[in-house]
Amino acid sequence: KDIVSKSLGSSNKLSVARATLAALTSINASRTRKERLAENNNQ
Repeated sequence: KDIVSKSLGSSNKLSVARATLAALTSINASRTRKERLAENNNQ
């Protein structure tokens, strides 16, 4: 969601790359948290 807004609002390639990395990191962190919670619930 944020990366779409950032890439449409900026022609600066570095800003777009940073926003992309931040979004991917956020997605990965959420996925990791969900996996850990699922593991704890199964124990």
